[in-house]
Amino acid sequence: MTFLETVRNKSFWFLDAIRGNPIGKHYKEIKTVLADYNSDEAQAIIGNNLSSLINHAASTTPFYKDYEGITEINKFPIISKITVKERYEDFKSSTFLGKNNYKVSSSGSTGIPFELYQNTEKRNRNVADSIVFAERAGVPIGIKVIIMSIWNIAKKKNFLLAWMQNVDMQEVTDLNDDEVRRFLINLQKKNNQKGIWAYASALDNLAHYLNTNTLDMSNANVNAIVACSEKLDDNTKISLEKHLNTFVLSRYSNAESGIFAQKIQNGDSTFFMNHGSYYFEILKFEDDTPQDYGKPGRIILTDLFNYCMPLIRYDTGDVGTVILNKDNVPVFSKIEGRKQDLIYNTKDELISSFAITHIMIGLTHIKQYQFIQEDKGMYSLKINAPYREEDKLFFIKKLKDLLGNDATVEIEYIDEIPLLSSGKRQRIVSKYVK
Repeated sequence: MTFLETVRNKSFWFLDAIRGNPIGKHYKEIKTVLADYNSDEAQAIIGNNLSSLINHAASTTPFYKDYEGITEINKFPIISKITVKERYEDFKSSTFLGKNNYKVSSSGSTGIPFELYQNTEKRNRNVADSIVFAERAGVPIGIKVIIMSIWNIAKKKNFLLAWMQNVDMQEVTDLNDDEVRRFLINLQKKNNQKGIWAYASALDNLAHYLNTNTLDMSNANVNAIVACSEKLDDNTKISLEKHLNTFVLSRYSNAESGIFAQKIQNGDSTFFMNHGSYYFEILKFEDDTPQDYGKPGRIILTDLFNYCMPLIRYDTGDVGTVILNKDNVPVFSKIEGRKQDLIYNTKDELISSFAITHIMIGLTHIKQYQFIQEDKGMYSLKINAPYREEDKLFFIKKLKDLLGNDATVEIEYIDEIPLLSSGKRQRIVSKYVK
């Protein structure tokens, strides 16, 4: 770290210390749990945090009042966004009514718009989570972080706060080739270390430009790139790691809660789960019983620190597969995305979205793509790339091999796959209701 970066780092922790360590205490606890998940100390922390959250929710919220005295989490109901929206006021804790709470929301661009309130302690926990997982990506606090997002007025940081946090806000609403080139050249000019946090769709634009233009970025001094909110394309990861000489990591998170899991810089393909701040369950699709390790299931979360609006056993709408790693710690081996966008073959058997993206590996001339299941046995693939008959035949064969020889597959060449209002771009879409 440079002198200025070190000053920023020390200043951050000094200011936190004189305020009573509101972030530092969370930071220490998260690191303790993640360092040795199976230790007695870590399990005691998780157990205590879960019990405290359950007791608080049952004693202070109308929704959970009938569960007062119940200590086993599997006795609580599974809830969803729809549940929360229908009984919104009943999830608010009486302890925090009229207090200085914080509103957070998601755009609903890939699902249902959602809005929650967080208490100060939850906000501090999220900051600590961000610091811990940034460190795991190789970007300690003090080093510049470039965040590629849609920066509306409500979200945009003021100049002083951005300077203190060493954050550079990069707008992605119109990330055309000229903007991409300008961004990459500026990235190259700044010799200091840096991390890039971005929507995966914005990273697609960077990768495509670097694949199709001559621009040496090997000395850009990027410590790591973290893809947020969307599934990272394999070609994008390979291309950016080659051109920028860095690591490209995927993060599983959402705007209304925080960071759930992230890959780390050791070549491991699994996602290290944030057991410090969330209690995870993976349940079967057909009922609310636990799914076996190694099999996909519904991702159910309990946020251990949002006391303002406690959500116990919240169905994220996402699908994940959990395994035990070499240290006997539960990790995600796969995160599939929303269960309503799962793909089925012509026999109505579930197909992993990874099988679709795997077909694209090595096809770097394709700028964007979107695979859609239109109905049972009917599929379309939209491609943003120069027309090549051999590509069309290749995709039809590969998709029929994957989905069934009786599949109807349409290949459509388009100029652009539009961004959603959030700045995201869906690669896998299902219109099929099974």
